[in-house]
Amino acid sequence: MTSLVGFEALLRELSVVVYGLPFYAGWGLTEDRHAHPRRTRRLTLDELVAGTLIRYPRYVSPTTRTFTTPEIAVEQLRRARDATSPRDVKGSWAGRKLRKVKHVIEGLIHAR
Repeated sequence: MTSLVGFEALLRELSVVVYGLPFYAGWGLTEDRHAHPRRTRRLTLDELVAGTLIRYPRYVSPTTRTFTTPEIAVEQLRRARDATSPRDVKGSWAGRKLRKVKHVIEGLIHAR
């Protein structure tokens, strides 16, 4: 399995056994098969989620192409979803990935 599967399992409050060192291991939320001596704190699931999805990442607004808050990003995504039908969503997998990279680069340029 991948580390993302373990994180999703934690979100669903399932037991997770970890053999490596994904970002969520060593905080007391998983059964760790290897020691993580640098991680001495214990986190709640809410603290881990906040750090992973709110505090650590940088979000770029698809409309302004500048950095934004997670709340605004979610609201913009919701509006975009509601404004389009599934048939309106076009483009190849590679094209979508290239657009994402382009948006991140534009956000970084505007952040200067």
